[in-house]
Amino acid sequence: MTPHAAIRTPHLPSAGRTVVVGLGRTGMSCVRYLSARGAEFAVTDSRGAPPELPALNALAPQADKRFGGFDESLLDGA
Repeated sequence: MTPHAAIRTPHLPSAGRTVVVGLGRTGMSCVRYLSARGAEFAVTDSRGAPPELPALNALAPQADKRFGGFDESLLDGA
């Protein structure tokens, strides 16, 4: 694989679960990236109603969502 191809074709981890921690602008950017690649993922945020929740629900309603604190069991499985 050429260096250019490596940049254009990012590798998604196959082991463990992908968890997005925090659902602000950056977290939602990660959600869009993962969704576009068909990845399964979970989202956790310390806030009960993170600012990008409506966007998450519209883009990835199937995502495992845990809010109001960081879920340690979710992070342990990542």
